[in-house]
Amino acid sequence: MNQSILALVLAVQLIAIVTIWGLRLGGDDQPDPFLTFNASSVDVVTIEDSESRITIARENDAWMLDGGLPADADKVDRVVEKLANAKGGWPVATTDSTMARFEVTQDLYQRRITLTAVDEMLADIFLGTSPGYRKIHTRHVSGGPVYAIVFSNYEAGTKKSDWIDKSLLQPDGEIVSITRSSTETGWTLSATEGGWLAGNVTL
Repeated sequence: MNQSILALVLAVQLIAIVTIWGLRLGGDDQPDPFLTFNASSVDVVTIEDSESRITIARENDAWMLDGGLPADADKVDRVVEKLANAKGGWPVATTDSTMARFEVTQDLYQRRITLTAVDEMLADIFLGTSPGYRKIHTRHVSGGPVYAIVFSNYEAGTKKSDWIDKSLLQPDGEIVSITRSSTETGWTLSATEGGWLAGNVTL
């Protein structure tokens, strides 16, 4: 009789252990993703550092810079998609001193990125120092711990030249002349059958 009771107790304990491990393996103890939003819903991307700020907005299915210049749509989409899928894992820091050292505070940050859809805020984050190759320390502007995500500050430039559609610089048709003008000196290159002509000299 005692052996039967002991066997029953051991069986209950074994079932409890298996259940607990099953719950852990099932993902109930997994960290939440750092960002959760639909990349296709983003309408405005704002990036700033301590000196400059740039805004890229979606207009008629195209990305445009301030002043009406077309942005590199592939690059904008790539960055937005990368942030939409950012997984922070477990926090890497929670103290104020560490946040300052990682440069993800209101007073000290390397980048601040804001993503909005119409009037809805989808993401507002600080980017700071790098803990390793292709990773960056980050934190929500609203507060919370510091995480490390797969991203780099160089991917989030704050100048128009970082985002402008480079195809705008490509010539439309054949180049037949190049002119450099200034108040002091100047020169003109012209295409001829014999080659490029600089003044009266064929190059």
